[in-house]
Amino acid sequence: MSDIVVIESPNKKETFLKNWPDKDITICATLGYLLVPNESLDPLEIDHHFRDTRYIRIEKTIEYMLFELNRNNGDIYLCTDADNEGEVIAQDYAALAAQHGYGDRRAFRVLCKGLDRDSILEAVKLARQKELTLNDIVDCYPAAAAGHARRITDRLFAGTFGSPSAPVGRVIAGFLDAVSKGVQPVSAKAPPNMGDILLDPSLLDLSVTEVSKGLQTLYERGVMSYPRTAGRTLSEYEQRTLSALSRRAGTQTPHYSEQETDEPHHALHPVGDTARMRDIVDRTLFPPVDLNVVDRVENAVYAKLLGINQHSQRQTAIPDKHFVERFVIGVLIASGLGKPSSWPSFAEKMAEWDVVDPTGEFTHKGTRIHDAQPDFMTKDMAHKIEKILHKGGVFPDEIIKAILKQFPDSALENIETALNKTSNTQAIEKQKATRKEGGESIPIGTVVPEEQKQEKIKDKPSVRKRLRLEF
Repeated sequence: MSDIVVIESPNKKETFLKNWPDKDITICATLGYLLVPNESLDPLEIDHHFRDTRYIRIEKTIEYMLFELNRNNGDIYLCTDADNEGEVIAQDYAALAAQHGYGDRRAFRVLCKGLDRDSILEAVKLARQKELTLNDIVDCYPAAAAGHARRITDRLFAGTFGSPSAPVGRVIAGFLDAVSKGVQPVSAKAPPNMGDILLDPSLLDLSVTEVSKGLQTLYERGVMSYPRTAGRTLSEYEQRTLSALSRRAGTQTPHYSEQETDEPHHALHPVGDTARMRDIVDRTLFPPVDLNVVDRVENAVYAKLLGINQHSQRQTAIPDKHFVERFVIGVLIASGLGKPSSWPSFAEKMAEWDVVDPTGEFTHKGTRIHDAQPDFMTKDMAHKIEKILHKGGVFPDEIIKAILKQFPDSALENIETALNKTSNTQAIEKQKATRKEGGESIPIGTVVPEEQKQEKIKDKPSVRKRLRLEF
């Protein structure tokens, strides 16, 4: 029977089949979350251990996953994306399998820097050096903790302090505070991360979502590295590839940093067939006027990496909305807010809400929404929270408590009231999926000492009560 390779998007299936080291595999695409996170704000439907009390099950996908688990008894390779969402999906898959008796299956977490053959082979080789079971991933998987904590924190904040007439959010508050204090948006730099390509001057006639989808398509084709990156470093091997392409372009060979950072991904760079890379260099030097969106996005990455001056030859008027989107992303990056995967959707939301004009000034609506944000959630506070989320932790509740420790007492009292409202809601007991209750009640803002964390890791039964989902 086949090994199972779990991915998110079915668009990657052919690329994985072509580049996977073994041919006897079954590829299962989750199509996103197996359990769609709750978005309720009133009541919050979050318990006092900072766990969701309700999820929406994606029944057809769950049935399909269980069918393949029953049909194939090989190893499990979790190849969901290496970001908050992907780590949560990997843990949810493990929980689904464990709840149905497959928890002892051998499992490997595969983190691909690109989807070309070399990148996949390297990722599988590294993954096989750390053998796990699906139970291990359910019991204690810090990589998913930040994803759960980010979602719960944002709902706690929005549900406690917001209202239907005045939306409130951690990133919204930080962004609006940054605008009010005159923070200037950053400009595109090299080597490019996702933000630099979203801000690229040659792509201003495209929406940020179009550019983001272009990067994702290139990644799924196996010709570009992981797209949702904030990194600006390249490895020695990537530098050598870039040097060869620079010689073909006739530009000075750039040298980018390869020092270790806390960013999990390198800067955007081409991967795969070197002959194709040379062809793209030629196309970037002499771009046709009828290039499609994906090709234009690819050209922009090459031009930024190689120092090729590329100016848009398009004469179409650029919508004001696109200027606003770039302004928003530039301010987010300058303020250290949000994450690459959320930059495009947040920028489009701000443009749709009409909070700033194309010059970066508040509109009347923007002023009203800014005034509705809690005073303590400044850009500096929002950035501090972002750093805590980025650092992560062993369990989601410990990350959330570290965040809440930054809040004033009055804010904690309001959050406690919102959580109590959830506890008193009768409908919670009738929901389809809950996290199991377990562990003692800990006051909001309490941070568990390091030695206690290690004890909790060893105590698998209590950890399971804390993390496992009931499917």
